[in-house]
Amino acid sequence: MQPKVAWLLLFFLTCDRASIASADEMSGARFDVVYTGDIWRNLDGGKQQGNAYLDNLDLKLEFGVGTGTAFAYLVYNNADRLSEPLTGDLQGLSNIDSAHVIRLFELWYEQPVGSDQSLKFGLYDLNSEFDSVDTASLFLNSSHGIGAEYAQTGENGPSIFPTTSLALRYFAQNTEQIGVRAAILDGVPGDINNFQKNVATLRKDEGALLATEVDFSLAPNPDRLTSRGEMSSDRIGIGGWYYTEPTSLLIAVPAPDRGTKNNRGIYGFYERQTELTDGRSIAGWVRLGFAESSINQIDSYTGGGVAISGLLPSAYEDSLGLAIAVARNSGDYRAVTGPETLDREINLELTWRIRVSPRLVIQPDLQFVHHPGTDSTIEDAVAIGVRFVLDLQ
Repeated sequence: MQPKVAWLLLFFLTCDRASIASADEMSGARFDVVYTGDIWRNLDGGKQQGNAYLDNLDLKLEFGVGTGTAFAYLVYNNADRLSEPLTGDLQGLSNIDSAHVIRLFELWYEQPVGSDQSLKFGLYDLNSEFDSVDTASLFLNSSHGIGAEYAQTGENGPSIFPTTSLALRYFAQNTEQIGVRAAILDGVPGDINNFQKNVATLRKDEGALLATEVDFSLAPNPDRLTSRGEMSSDRIGIGGWYYTEPTSLLIAVPAPDRGTKNNRGIYGFYERQTELTDGRSIAGWVRLGFAESSINQIDSYTGGGVAISGLLPSAYEDSLGLAIAVARNSGDYRAVTGPETLDREINLELTWRIRVSPRLVIQPDLQFVHHPGTDSTIEDAVAIGVRFVLDLQ
């Protein structure tokens, strides 16, 4: 961790929290400081054995403006890496594995429109609301945050961590059970190595990313109790995306004869959460996604998992989970890259998140990667890590 970041963290750990809370109440503002650290060891296989320390500092400010809400989000990540030098995996074992950045990540204003609709405009993280599954957020692998087939798209990825773009998002809660969201985003988020480009100007030749999602939620209903008194809630999500600017096809011939096509895809997920009679809860999900096989390396992704909460005494908030993430290469990509490229990469993750105090979370994590990077020359990898989160809200 760089010295400036260490001093900033020390300040928030030792300053007068009561006075800050009082200021927040007076202004109607909410200020959050969250520091996340990952300690990893690639035990076997991959590109090479070794250690990595990843860290992430989030500074968030939210406050009311008229009848709406303004939000600013500054992010810092160190320069250490895990997947590229060590495990060689394609999907990303840690969702904070990134090049070194200190940048404005989000800056938007949200305005309610009536009682059941809202508009949001500004620098916007697509994954904060689209393709986001509550149960999956427990896991550290990046594919459980947003599907691998979606995350790979665009010239510099879609508008997700660590590089966002300008966007206009519309949301409507049509009924208690149905929610609809749609967004228009700059098709090429700013250069990850250039802070100014993230605040970005819109360019016609970059096109736009169009995203939409419909959620169907079935809240707990006393009439649906099981014979043991358990209560479940279900959520189904269906989404799609489309780039307005054509993309070059995966054809092993020199440009300009490769041809172009508009990149597009669809995804869907199902999530169930069940409250057990002994105070514990169990939740699970499954997700499928598909992308254009003639453009993208990954043309399909399948993921899912299960998590059990409340295994420890009630003084601790804990969740134990097991998940799988399967990213499959398209036939076009394999034809271009040759016989050393395998069909798919499979990741298995076992994790246990424990809140040991109101401000500290510890999360040991074990991941196994079958066919890292879909490269036949790289052996299966086994990596172990532990995440700690300091929540200084």
